[in-house]
Amino acid sequence: MNDIFMLKDAVEMWQKRGRSFGDYSVTTLLKPPQMVMLEKRYADRVERPLESMISAFIGTGVHSIFEENLKLKSIIEPRYDIERTITDKIHDRIISGRFDALWDSKHLYDFKTCKVWKKVFDPDMIEWHEQLNIYAYMLKRRGLDIQSINIIAVYLDWQKMRAIRDKDYPQAAVCEYKLELWADAKTEHFLKSRIELMKKAEDVQDEFLPPCTDEERWMRHENGRSVVYALMSRADATRALKIFDTEAEAKEFASTAKGCTPGVSFIEARFAQAKRCEDFCSIKGYCNQFKSYYLSKINSNLTERINI
Repeated sequence: MNDIFMLKDAVEMWQKRGRSFGDYSVTTLLKPPQMVMLEKRYADRVERPLESMISAFIGTGVHSIFEENLKLKSIIEPRYDIERTITDKIHDRIISGRFDALWDSKHLYDFKTCKVWKKVFDPDMIEWHEQLNIYAYMLKRRGLDIQSINIIAVYLDWQKMRAIRDKDYPQAAVCEYKLELWADAKTEHFLKSRIELMKKAEDVQDEFLPPCTDEERWMRHENGRSVVYALMSRADATRALKIFDTEAEAKEFASTAKGCTPGVSFIEARFAQAKRCEDFCSIKGYCNQFKSYYLSKINSNLTERINI
């Protein structure tokens, strides 16, 4: 008998409990339409590897610790409202969401367990802004006076030494962020535009679904650029001498750098890989866009040699 069958069973039940009521959840609305439609059509056919779900499973456990203890606190401190599902009919679709904590009926909090790359790749926390502003909007429609939206982020792979060296790196393993609360009109426009995107894709055949954008596919390097330029001393070098944001910077450095030999050294343009597609899309096996991307990757079309 497989000695981790119990873990598989636990993860399976966790997935089932996480399914939302209605046409779309708030988090689903923030995904690319192509991804959402393919998941609706083929998710039951996909068996995700256990290792791909463990991080999220562990994150949910940390998340639950916050909630369970705050529920106990709410017994003696009734100003807490913990983990409540809200639903609303908006633009002819039922939208559901589950907020984590509401303080004094005015201050909305969401707990996030994530890897540090989430902050590196999305320093403006765009997706978190979108999600919490929709929650706030839905609560306002119920008569609540939401005055702030906040994130408590737990970085599972945080490193103290990197925080010391890099001011843009999260400065603590647990960080609280106060996000910008949008005007109701802005949130309403954004929410309805997302619903409209989904509605337009609902009856579209797989091959004609709107392709995911590079931004939606997380095709960017840690510096936010879609391509970086690596100065290579020779063809068999295993590491770059230095990596630059622009080709011009790489060529200027190469003109005087030690270890660079004309006709031997070169600049390698490295195009960003689709991180979301490769590592975080369970439905990629049914995605024509991913299949084309994968063929390009194995044919080495994600790099380009530039002579110096």
